[in-house]
Amino acid sequence: LKAGEALLLFPEGGRRRTERQWQAKPGVGMLAVKAQVPVVPVFVRNSENFSKMGQIDVIFGTPLTPPSAQDKDAYQPFTDHVMQQIKNLGEAHESKP
Repeated sequence: LKAGEALLLFPEGGRRRTERQWQAKPGVGMLAVKAQVPVVPVFVRNSENFSKMGQIDVIFGTPLTPPSAQDKDAYQPFTDHVMQQIKNLGEAHESKP
């Protein structure tokens, strides 16, 4: 991040298709707040096909700016905001082939 490079994270700690699918850990928020870098929410549709070499779709959202407060109490709320945007991307593209 300090070098201006991108970092890919799965906010939930990995790819999930379970009841814990939308339960993110605060790491995304922590990194974004501490480094003051934007987060681009990304929804991966059909990710269960990844290991089968099936078609997946990657849908990028609008970059989100973290709060400027260097407060650890901001980590989880910002992470939750990122997750909501990812969920919204998925819902917006559900009906598309």
